[in-house]
Amino acid sequence: MVDTREPPTPSTAATGRIGEGEYADAVAEQVRALWATVPLILEAVSGIDDITATCTPPMDQSIAGGMVFWLIPVADNTGDVTLDVGEGPDDVVDAFGSALVGGDLLAGKLYLLLFDGVQYRALNAESSGDATASGTSVQTFTASGTWTKPTGTTVTWVRIWGAGGSGGRAGAADGGGGGGGGSIVDHIFSNTELLASEGVAIGIGGAAKTVDDTNGSVGGNSTFGSHLTAFGGGGGNGSAAQSGGGGGGGMFSAGTTSTTSTGGAGGTGVATTSESSGGTGGDGGVSGTAGGGKMFGGGGGGGGSEGGTQAAGGGSIYGGAGGGGGNNTGSGGAAGNSLFGGDGGAGGSDTTPAGAGTQPGGGGGGSESADSGAGADGMCIAISW
Repeated sequence: MVDTREPPTPSTAATGRIGEGEYADAVAEQVRALWATVPLILEAVSGIDDITATCTPPMDQSIAGGMVFWLIPVADNTGDVTLDVGEGPDDVVDAFGSALVGGDLLAGKLYLLLFDGVQYRALNAESSGDATASGTSVQTFTASGTWTKPTGTTVTWVRIWGAGGSGGRAGAADGGGGGGGGSIVDHIFSNTELLASEGVAIGIGGAAKTVDDTNGSVGGNSTFGSHLTAFGGGGGNGSAAQSGGGGGGGMFSAGTTSTTSTGGAGGTGVATTSESSGGTGGDGGVSGTAGGGKMFGGGGGGGGSEGGTQAAGGGSIYGGAGGGGGNNTGSGGAAGNSLFGGDGGAGGSDTTPAGAGTQPGGGGGGSESADSGAGADGMCIAISW
């Protein structure tokens, strides 16, 4: 069926015929009113939390309540958001007027913003909605900060890693032990168990060693409020004649720094042999032994070698991997690898510095007469829905 209706025009039934100028003004007024309620496309978008953009078509009046805009962010937001379309910044909030949190606006996704006269309401922001129709919020912490409970969510899954220990730097004719990796712990919470905001402390990786005969440092623990703690990995030895690797962090305690040729003990888990305990550090020797691998605990650091076979760091599935043992000649031991955590750093030698672990929780490599590798910091991811 063909629609034969005429488009609406200004009515003059009550006042009689009007002149051409008055008619044009009346049409322009209706077009302007329609223009103010049709979603406008925001272009030239830039910024992460302080977003700037221009409108298409260009605006010929000030922003008024009821105006609607389409926004495609260029990056995921990390906290509170403002938007400036040429008249100064105004807050962007969710559909219920609550401040946005990290991950509410995702790069490349199309969002509908309604200006309510004071601020922009993101009608389809990730955490918008009530308990039966909520979005998803992802908050990631690579450094210490504060987690904020997203409006309209009922459940939060938290995963957190401890930091990696650093490798030891041995003196002449020896190789330092690699640092142990940090552990991982996670849990799904009902949001009724959590405060409106929870402090997140991210463990700092053990510092690289720049002086001969120096043991590596233990990686720091990471915490999510008072609810979860992920323990750090132990440091590799650098002061013994033959240097042991640091133990990996476990579910209940940090890995131990090696002080002899024997590798450090892994942190405790449900049982000594369980996958929730940390991997044992490798022993030092003419040919050091590899660090122990674990599923949830951090991998142990490789033992230092005196010109023999290089000792690799222990691997992990979810925790941080251990750093490779140092070698007094040639190359050091290979870095341990992790599937979901950070890799360890490769071992160094008398001329080649050791590699640093990678975040989250990788242990640093050991070395001899060159800088040892630093352990990597921990990390936290909290997903609410």
